[in-house]
Amino acid sequence: MDNFDLSFQCGDITFLYRVTALIVHKRKLLVVSHIDHPDLYYTVGGRVHAGETSQEAVLREVVEETGVVMEIDRLRFVGEQFFEMQGAKYHLVSFYYQMKYDDKTDIANGKKTDQNEESLHWIAIDDLISSGFEPAFLPERLLEDSFKVEHIIHKG
Repeated sequence: MDNFDLSFQCGDITFLYRVTALIVHKRKLLVVSHIDHPDLYYTVGGRVHAGETSQEAVLREVVEETGVVMEIDRLRFVGEQFFEMQGAKYHLVSFYYQMKYDDKTDIANGKKTDQNEESLHWIAIDDLISSGFEPAFLPERLLEDSFKVEHIIHKG
């Protein structure tokens, strides 16, 4: 079976269904940067495939991007974002999963992902708060140790 991303056009809006892996260690978040935009960081994750649960998708994305098998700790956030980019309108639904990470797991700073144009970086969460990191709500809320799932809606 082919893997089809759950994204589709609905009128003039593109719908996207994504998962994000929140990999935190010693107050640092594992983020990805692209060779063409080295100062722009985003989380490990990607689109959910048709027929795949969000949990299956985040576990797959973590292995694809880091080369490491991890377990899910818990669901932290459900996000809905409505935005425009380069004249196109988007409706994005994201599930943010906190992953289990320990000192025995070693992901080197600068390690390439499965896409050679991307690399992994450990960035202090405090630094992400003031950097314009997207989504903007994430760094500050990562410092909170809440066990409730938070639903965040952003129209912008």
